Amino acid sequence: MKKLLVVLCALALTATACGNKEEAVNNAEATTQEATENQAVEKSDDATESAINLDEYIGDYVNEETGEVTINKDGDSYAMSVTIYGLANMDEGQVMPFENGVAFYTIDPSGSPMTLSFCKADDESYTLKVESSSWANLENGTEYEDFHKDNADAAVQGTSDLEDGVYYTTLSNEPAEYAEEYATSFMLESDHVAVDASFSKIADDGITELDKFEKKVYNIAIDGNTKFLAGGGEGEPQYMSATEFNDYIEQCMGSGLGLNIIIKNGVAEEIGIWS
Repeated sequence: MKKLLVVLCALALTATACGNKEEAVNNAEATTQEATENQAVEKSDDATESAINLDEYIGDYVNEETGEVTINKDGDSYAMSVTIYGLANMDEGQVMPFENGVAFYTIDPSGSPMTLSFCKADDESYTLKVESSSWANLENGTEYEDFHKDNADAAVQGTSDLEDGVYYTTLSNEPAEYAEEYATSFMLESDHVAVDASFSKIADDGITELDKFEKKVYNIAIDGNTKFLAGGGEGEPQYMSATEFNDYIEQCMGSGLGLNIIIKNGVAEEIGIWS
């Protein structure tokens, strides 16, 4: 009887060992397969990077209604800047090959990471696409098409009808006792705003009046760096896109609120409505 129990125990141990061995083999095979798949993905990424020659994308690109893209090379490093008229300007980040074009890992105007791609659509046009974004003004999947390489020798610098400085007026239908300057219309264009107004030019102290300008239509240049905002009191100012600002100022016309425009190097640096 004891011999029978010993034999049975030996058989049980052998079966358990075989089971553990089979499980170990299966786990090893799964691990090997996973490693093989990861290597395949890495090789695929390497193939993508080697297939894209970033030097072919060096240059200036423009869509007159949308914005500008510039890709430069300094030594072995690449730099990229993206301007979307009236909305954003991004010029810091990492430039890498991406599928059929270029990936730009940058920072959006709110300070959060953003990934953009710039790819050739056909022989003459390129598409800018938002690949990853948490900024509400540029959602994932947003595309800007029909960028073309700019072969012009020099870009035309933006100019305004007013010189550099700080200008103030009020959104009123007529002059008021507390403010003689007033504005009756505001029109947003792709590269400028047209304001029908009289202005007061203010010193840096925000109080001293330096000059007055008669009421007429003034064209003031804007670009991707122009900030549009509204504020008042102790609260933080609210920043918005050019389109949002244009809609908002239409609602404010005749309200008596103040309109402040800061011009630097011929272009509006900031346009704000203040209470």
